[in-house]
Amino acid sequence: MLLNKDKSFSIYKALNFLPSGGRKSQEIISIGKYPAISPDGQYLVYVCEVTKLCLRDLNAGQTTKIATLSYVKVKSRDIPASPMWSSDGQWIYFSSVDGGDWDIFRIHPDGSGLENLTADWSSNEVMPALQW
Repeated sequence: MLLNKDKSFSIYKALNFLPSGGRKSQEIISIGKYPAISPDGQYLVYVCEVTKLCLRDLNAGQTTKIATLSYVKVKSRDIPASPMWSSDGQWIYFSSVDGGDWDIFRIHPDGSGLENLTADWSSNEVMPALQW
């Protein structure tokens, strides 16, 4: 990964590793922020285009936008919508603004089943963390 000037990342696929640790070739496969790789290593979820949650199929090389994110600053600071995977790969958890405050949502990797898990909480919930 390479951090860009706008604090987004470029993810490179490195090919043909040399015994000395170098690479013969590489290609950019995605640009965005806050990447998380699925438990099976087949998918990459990340924030793309500032307000989209994107899923990249690492084998097929296809990217799908699965959710739209909303933002507000908390105490004049930007808050990341950093997504994370459930241990079984069935859900992606992320934060977004709904009804004026930050909440934790979950969605299936195919974009179905979007659910606000903390809609009734009056506080700002960011950076989802799960314990298995």
